[in-house]
Amino acid sequence: MRVFLCSYADSGFSLAIPMENISSVFLLSKEDLKFNQQTFSDGSFIYNNTENNNVYVSLPVIFDCSNANVRHGIILNKINDENIVLFTTEIDSEVEIPDGNFYSLPKAFSTLLFSDIFNGFLFNFEYTNKSNGDLILLLNPNQLIQYVKKEKI
Repeated sequence: MRVFLCSYADSGFSLAIPMENISSVFLLSKEDLKFNQQTFSDGSFIYNNTENNNVYVSLPVIFDCSNANVRHGIILNKINDENIVLFTTEIDSEVEIPDGNFYSLPKAFSTLLFSDIFNGFLFNFEYTNKSNGDLILLLNPNQLIQYVKKEKI
């Protein structure tokens, strides 16, 4: 599986986002960064823009890393008429990780907030910069979208 890796160094993990679920990626402009700071300053991780049908999701806020350096926007494949735009830390790399390398999350993780948005995890120095930690969490974009839809209601 081809993924983008985004480091959340302060929390000691990297996030793997499957490329098959991504429509496009963009570098955030100064205006986008200003929007990100203003929109998510209250601690909410989601912003629904009814003018353009975009739903913005701040991954650093979800992971309680609001001080993380947000650098990229990732547009997920279109769902209905909405674009889901993920604000995330800088994409460190694009790598191929075999599906079988990821392990299912232990049931103990089900008590943690947002654990259901991950498909699995991997401990591996091969894919990550050691200073960022060696835990990789595999994002399940479909579960994330379901979570976002519940929060919008």
